[in-house]
Amino acid sequence: ALAPAAGAAAEVPRGVVGADFRVGGGSAATDDLRPAVAWNQADDQYLVVWQDERLASTRGADIYGQRVTAAGAPLGANFRISGGSAINSDRDPAVAWNQTSREYLVVWEDLRNEGAGKGYDIYGQRVGPNGALLGTNIRITGVAHATSYAPAVAWNQTSNQYLVVWHDGRSYPTRGYDIYGQRVSAAGALLGGNFRVSGGSATGDDLHPAVSWNPANNQYLVVWHDGRSYASRRYDVYGQRVSAAGALLGGNFRVSGGSATRDDVRPAVAWNQKNEQYLVVWEDWRDSSIRGTDLYGQRVSAGGVALGSNFRIGDSIADEGYPAVAWSPAKNRYLVVWVDGRLVAARGWEIYGQVLAADGTRVGGAFRVVGPAAQADEWHPAVAANGSSSEYLVVWEDGRSEGSLGSDVYGRRVAG
Repeated sequence: ALAPAAGAAAEVPRGVVGADFRVGGGSAATDDLRPAVAWNQADDQYLVVWQDERLASTRGADIYGQRVTAAGAPLGANFRISGGSAINSDRDPAVAWNQTSREYLVVWEDLRNEGAGKGYDIYGQRVGPNGALLGTNIRITGVAHATSYAPAVAWNQTSNQYLVVWHDGRSYPTRGYDIYGQRVSAAGALLGGNFRVSGGSATGDDLHPAVSWNPANNQYLVVWHDGRSYASRRYDVYGQRVSAAGALLGGNFRVSGGSATRDDVRPAVAWNQKNEQYLVVWEDWRDSSIRGTDLYGQRVSAGGVALGSNFRIGDSIADEGYPAVAWSPAKNRYLVVWVDGRLVAARGWEIYGQVLAADGTRVGGAFRVVGPAAQADEWHPAVAANGSSSEYLVVWEDGRSEGSLGSDVYGRRVAG
């Protein structure tokens, strides 16, 4: 976890467009947590999804969604996406837009089968551009007694299918958690079976995957933080290329570097179509004794080769963590957002952003995404690029009204 930083840098308010706005709704005293967001190219709008506790006392947490215009206005009302058992727990969603079929796939951790001797499964639901549910919830994991966490999803335009990845406990404790994947058709059918993505040590945990699709080669890059060298180096960020058919291309490869005894965790990844390369970002502890945790990045070729070396993204002595990243074709730039502690003593943890050029260099300085009314902790940012403009939508978990409304999901547009 992040620790409070000793010192604060001056805020640089640039990049934001308009005011931040509340996305989540529901009961006056329940929490809206862990948002994710995808941009809908056909209708020039976003879908924001989150873990919602408005019915927690009767049915546990649910996954809810809200459509948002490119201008940051809500379209219709919040709607429930997950179903299942009356007393359930649905958590930690992810979402991808399918431009060919004009629908989203939302995935999450789901506890409906706990009574059958299982822990959390990964479930999914197709959602139309108007917010209508298409078909029923889809069970994506399928092994008895396994526990599955932290799903991520990417859509493959060439094959019109999805790849869902997660960290999976089916071989725990003999080899720790692994990263698994499952291909899902545009109609919600499972294509083949679950397959293991990560390798390495028999006892090292592989956790918190992210995934992006590469149209140049019609393949995916899956990244995660990996414990195979934990005894000597703690967690590293590793990657694996995966074909459209679910075959592993080459072996696992290390993305992060740095100190031999510091963690590299919570990676995120985006594909750059113009330069045909990925940007992987993560929370890095190599200099944590000097200035707290940092954000680092690494460019990776379509073939899985490092381009240059790891580089530092943040610009302060405060702790930075929980990164998210999106690439925008408008200016061939990335936006990286994160949880930032530079003003933690006065304002709590906040969401900051940094625009990067295609080569990873900073464009301007880091800037605060949250507005002046945010005077409590903000966590778990997510970001999607609007491919029709140079804007992004950043969403996060916000504590400004926690005493009266619980944690809310807020959003703000950012110009890149």
